[in-house]
Amino acid sequence: MTSSPNFKLTSLVRQAGQDQETYAGFYRVPPPRRMARGRNSDPLIFYIHLETSHRAAAGVHEQNPLQPAALQQLAQKLAHTFYTTPGSTSAAMLKTAAALNEQLLENNLRLAANGQQVVGSLTQVVLQAGGFYLAQSGAQHAYCFSEEGVRHLYDPELSGRSLGMSRSTPIRYFHAPQSGKDALLLAARPAPSWNPA
Repeated sequence: MTSSPNFKLTSLVRQAGQDQETYAGFYRVPPPRRMARGRNSDPLIFYIHLETSHRAAAGVHEQNPLQPAALQQLAQKLAHTFYTTPGSTSAAMLKTAAALNEQLLENNLRLAANGQQVVGSLTQVVLQAGGFYLAQSGAQHAYCFSEEGVRHLYDPELSGRSLGMSRSTPIRYFHAPQSGKDALLLAARPAPSWNPA
């Protein structure tokens, strides 16, 4: 039996020219007591970026319109989906991204008349002994720093496909070995302007 990796989770945030201690949307959620077959207690990290569509369409980008408590509750719900989904890690990641996409889309369809729609992007990271699995949905970036250099994990085809815009769930998977000295940086950029009509 392999052991889970040791890691340190740090949030680096700068908003309005000021360093911030924490970022609402960046979570490590502990596993539930009961997990589906094939799931284990490997560390799971979410990076959730949400923004209102009417402000994105106007070229004004904001950080996560939900309150921190609501984002925390959302992260816990997504973690429950991941850990209770049987099968492969990639299958659980897909179901988790699809759950967020469906929630955002249903909300957007219901609120289409008043323009209070929300689009999003999501990075999921599962840390395992010797490496990590990463899944991106939407305009998310990751950088893996190792002795071999810097690897940019990003799919430009997903940059214009935020969650909450259609029934299909955009997702791209990455896997990389990792040693104790490696670092992984997660980042999001604002969603492209779009017209929900």
